[in-house]
Amino acid sequence: MQVYQYQVMFIGLIFDVILILFVIVAILLIYSLLLISVETKTFDIGIMRLVGLSTNSFIGMIFTQSFLFVLPSVICGFAFYVPVTMLVYGFLFTEDLGFRPDYVPSLHATL
Repeated sequence: MQVYQYQVMFIGLIFDVILILFVIVAILLIYSLLLISVETKTFDIGIMRLVGLSTNSFIGMIFTQSFLFVLPSVICGFAFYVPVTMLVYGFLFTEDLGFRPDYVPSLHATL
């Protein structure tokens, strides 16, 4: 691995930058979905407040909606993790390098 030290470091940097971009795009997407949901339901929310919806219940409703937006993406991310990792590692690391990657995520990576 000493020979490929700079290549591995560069690929790690590229993966980190792509990961940061994906996180930023995901945050903006969830924010815009929540904002559109709140703006389109302004009348409904006004009626619910008139009937007796408290501020805490309203905040709980927004958190529930955000959780329901995020849950499918997390499930899809875990479902596609192993095949994509096998493909990328199979392309980047060959048997002559002596590196055998582990495709199962650790508990730390999962959290």
